[in-house]
Amino acid sequence: MTYTCDMRTRAPHRHSQRDRITRKCLTVALPPRRDRAGEGVAYGNLGNAYRSQGDYAKAIDYHKQCLAIAKEMGDRAGEGKAYGNLGNAYRSQGDNAKAIEYHAQHLAIEKEGRSVREPWHWPHALERVRQSRRRQYR
Repeated sequence: MTYTCDMRTRAPHRHSQRDRITRKCLTVALPPRRDRAGEGVAYGNLGNAYRSQGDYAKAIDYHKQCLAIAKEMGDRAGEGKAYGNLGNAYRSQGDNAKAIEYHAQHLAIEKEGRSVREPWHWPHALERVRQSRRRQYR
C-alpha cells in the first residue's frame, strides 16, 4: 500500500485514516529521536534495582551511565540524583570513602541549585554524608 501525505480523504472513517497517514508521514519525514532524558531515568532505575538485589557493580555501572546522560544534557538535578544514587551504591558495597565523595558532590549540587529542590531535602543529603563518615571510622 502506498501512503501519501494528502490529508483530503473521503473514506467513511477519514479521521482514523488521516491519523494513520499523518503518523506514517511523520515516521518517514522525521529521523528517529532518542529520548535521552528517559534513557537516563531508566539507567537510574536499573541501578536502583540492581542495588536492591545486591549486585553493586552493575548498579554502579548503570548509575554512572545515568550521570553521563545528565551531564550531557546539562541536567543538574539529574546529576545530583545520580551522585546520590552512586553514593548509596558505594555505601551498600562498603566503600565508604567513595560514598562520601559522591554524597558530597550531591550535596554541593543541592546547595547550588536551591530552586531545584525544596530546602527540606538538604539535610537528607548532608545526613548521608555523615552516615558514610561514621561507617568509615568504625
